[in-house]
Amino acid sequence: MGFGSCLIRNTATRRNRVVGLVAMAAVLSAGVFLMDPGAASAQESDYRWAIGPWLGGYKFIGGEGDRAKIGPEGGFELQHRFSERLTFALRAGYGENGEWDGGTYRTLVFNSDLVGQVNLILDKPTRPYLLLGIGVNSWRSEYGHWDAVVREDARTEDPTQQVEGTGFAIKLGGGVERDITERLFLNARVTYDVLMREDDELDLGGLYDPNDAEVEITAGFLYRFSGARPGTPRERDSDRDGISDSFDRCPGTPRGVAVDRYGCPADEDGDGVPDTNDECPGTPAGATVDERGCPSDEDGDGVYNGIDRCPDTPRRAEVDRRGCPTDSDRDGVYNGIDQCPDTPRGATVNARGCTVAPPPEPEPVVAVLEGVTFASGTSGLLPEALVVLNGIARDLIGLPDLRVEIRGHTDSSGEDQFNVNLSQQRADAVRDYLISRGVSPDRMTAVGYGESEPVATNDTAEGRVRNRRVEFLVLE
Repeated sequence: MGFGSCLIRNTATRRNRVVGLVAMAAVLSAGVFLMDPGAASAQESDYRWAIGPWLGGYKFIGGEGDRAKIGPEGGFELQHRFSERLTFALRAGYGENGEWDGGTYRTLVFNSDLVGQVNLILDKPTRPYLLLGIGVNSWRSEYGHWDAVVREDARTEDPTQQVEGTGFAIKLGGGVERDITERLFLNARVTYDVLMREDDELDLGGLYDPNDAEVEITAGFLYRFSGARPGTPRERDSDRDGISDSFDRCPGTPRGVAVDRYGCPADEDGDGVPDTNDECPGTPAGATVDERGCPSDEDGDGVYNGIDRCPDTPRRAEVDRRGCPTDSDRDGVYNGIDQCPDTPRGATVNARGCTVAPPPEPEPVVAVLEGVTFASGTSGLLPEALVVLNGIARDLIGLPDLRVEIRGHTDSSGEDQFNVNLSQQRADAVRDYLISRGVSPDRMTAVGYGESEPVATNDTAEGRVRNRRVEFLVLE
């Protein structure tokens, strides 16, 4: 809403300025028309009209007007879509302004403006645009304190004097349209209005100060309707889908196919198959469909291909919403397949998810060194024992990863501690001899067990012979 001077002192100057503003607007509109590629074809198309109410507010910028409060306004707007790129809008409205920190006043404004909208986006529900136009405003200010807001040389004896005037403005700005339904849409815009004044002492809105501009923010709802231009034929609709050729983005649509507002086959579930051919409407977004519009599920888990993050799920396995199998007891067998779903953590299970007995621990490998004998009551190896140990040394060298424990045993004759010491000395003697034959000492340990681990009775001579022995226990 632009404001002009209430005291026009030079009629000729005002007339020249009005003519100049009209000419400027005409030149700007012609420039937009020439840049619009759709303007020529629009000469033969139907009118595209829209009408509706709007509300908003305005605020002066510059001078004492900055001290005035934001003024409310509202009115009606009529739009004509000249082409897809260019729209003209005509507005008429009413507003008020009053109350500032220098006094009390009220300004009543009847405004109108004509703007051209250059639409930046054409095929989306939300469409931003730029605008350029002119505004004309007739206003009347009623002063409660004329000595605070009226020039001294313009004061009268009436402190409630009224001042009237007409002003012009150049309107620059932009906005956005948002579709609500096929015919109803929201239009919000912001303009910067350059106020045209006669001199540097222009009185705007009843305030005696040289305001330069104002900011205006409005929003409203508009309803679309159309009407054929008298005397011109209606535009051609080659595929007879109800959308004229100049606006039809999908020309050649088959007869009888339902289309959207752009003339393209309707596809409510967005799967790429038009509703008229879709045998499976309502397919979830992202699902892969065939030519009939029906989704597929190769692994049969109930989650469609295209949405399924785990497309190779085994049959009967339970899955989450992403199509991935679940395993509540974490035994490696999926729910739905697991016949023992509460297996304790860490248990060994079979293919059915049920626990199985762990394999038995392997029996230790113990070998008695037959023929390894000692002189009676000593740890001295007899000659026949050396022959046996030479063969054992060759075997151990040929198995470099094998570790053994050399175990010495005695019968029950003699004191216990004596028998323990004697068995340890005999085990050490065997170990030392094998080392001398080239076996690594790191691979052998020697332990004497005395009479603690008999393998036969000590009550007979034969049993005592069997208990006096040296063994190998394989460690690895």
